[in-house]
Amino acid sequence: MKSLRRKISLLEKVVGCEREHPHPEELYQQIYSQLEKKYDRISNRFPELNSIWHSIPYPESEQLTEEEIELMKMFVGRDIDVIFSYLERESKLDLDILRLVKDGETTPLPTFRKNGEIIFRNPVPRIGKKRATTNKEGLVQVWTRPEINHKYKKHTPSSRIPASKYFADVNRDCIELIAFNQGLGIVKNGNQITRCLLYLAFNQNIGYVDSKPNSPKTNLVRLQVDRSPKSKGYFCSIHGNPISENELRRSCLDKTQIEKIISNPYKLVK
Repeated sequence: MKSLRRKISLLEKVVGCEREHPHPEELYQQIYSQLEKKYDRISNRFPELNSIWHSIPYPESEQLTEEEIELMKMFVGRDIDVIFSYLERESKLDLDILRLVKDGETTPLPTFRKNGEIIFRNPVPRIGKKRATTNKEGLVQVWTRPEINHKYKKHTPSSRIPASKYFADVNRDCIELIAFNQGLGIVKNGNQITRCLLYLAFNQNIGYVDSKPNSPKTNLVRLQVDRSPKSKGYFCSIHGNPISENELRRSCLDKTQIEKIISNPYKLVK
């Protein structure tokens, strides 16, 4: 049985009168049936795809156009590739959430974030394991399922390690999950990208910049996010720490990101 990609390619040639097919209606019906199953699965997770799907005509409804065939091509590939193609098409990717740091320069990394998921195309080319093939664009990745690394206690009030500390009455888990969902940050170019740093300001202080007596208070947090494989898919291990404004300004963040963080503190509700 031909793959969905090959079937759509054949249909495109039939519509463009480049090739003939004995039963073009049957070919389209097969394609539509496969696309529909895929759409039903993805739309449960990402209902925004409705607008694209309903632009693809039901078989026999009318003559297909080039635009409609291009919409079909969007549904070829992994589910997350379909979602990312939609986000690109509809200009829903944010250029401020993440920056790629490479050779001392930062460039925007088109990103989408919603409901505890951070989605972007990993800019590091992927080398195939079984064949000597390279995906020059890199793979679209979902950074999700954040889990607080409670073994990392360096910045908790009870720790004796000299370092910045959260206030004793601050809910660390809450702070760090908010930073995952609201922070702006960076990823660094390397053999593969498995870590990002996110930064966020709050409307009230959440800790001290160090463990010295009379240490200055701060409303800023830096969150380290490490993406790791698990039995089913991937998860993100996260841990954060209070930082000073000077540390924020010395980071690899873009100036635009820094000003956005400082001028738009997240409102904590007591």
